[in-house]
Amino acid sequence: MDNTFSTYKIDDRSLIAFIKREIHNLALQIGFTPHRAAETDIIVAELTSNLIKYANGGELLYRAHVEDEQNQIEIYCLDNGIGFENVAKIMNDGYSSSNTLGHGLGSIKRLSNDFQIYSMKNWGCVQYVKICEKPDFQLPPLKTGLNYTTIAVNYPGEIFCGDGYYVKHSNKGFQIFVGDGLGHGENANEAAQLAIKIFRQTITLDPAEILREIHSKVKKPEDLSLQ
Repeated sequence: MDNTFSTYKIDDRSLIAFIKREIHNLALQIGFTPHRAAETDIIVAELTSNLIKYANGGELLYRAHVEDEQNQIEIYCLDNGIGFENVAKIMNDGYSSSNTLGHGLGSIKRLSNDFQIYSMKNWGCVQYVKICEKPDFQLPPLKTGLNYTTIAVNYPGEIFCGDGYYVKHSNKGFQIFVGDGLGHGENANEAAQLAIKIFRQTITLDPAEILREIHSKVKKPEDLSLQ
């Protein structure tokens, strides 16, 4: 388990069973009970089938990781459909735009530990789902100040991600570092992680000085550096 997401472009119904099986097996591997894995199946099936039925396809990103001492699966579902004007309305059981029972989004909300949806008319829709191994686990409230999330995806065929980020807080606010290691895979990951280490340790707050320090310490004869 790491911080990177696996991603699938979903434009054909035949992919749904494969993706559902893959996430089901992942859930079992990280300690979900068979019942909780089956609930995860329902969530994945609803998300993916909605992409096919209403949005002419889209993208599903998912990962397994540990947070708040809970094994979790996180899912982002992205589409370029027509979007919704009233998100609160479509969350109600019984609402349907295609003469179905209209329980899909309600099921996702009930079975997940966190479900968020953002949409605009003629823009599309983004759905976020967090599924913990314990269905009744209460997520801690959001902290005041900066709340953020990130998505890192490995380059196809690679097992390491060449991108990295870090948020550093100080009494003057916060600074955000985002690095893209040149190339792909292990060497790019090494460069990004080294840059993060330098960013964490530097005492200067001037962005230009920080970049100069990172560049001088990350650069290697074999051109292992950051863009």
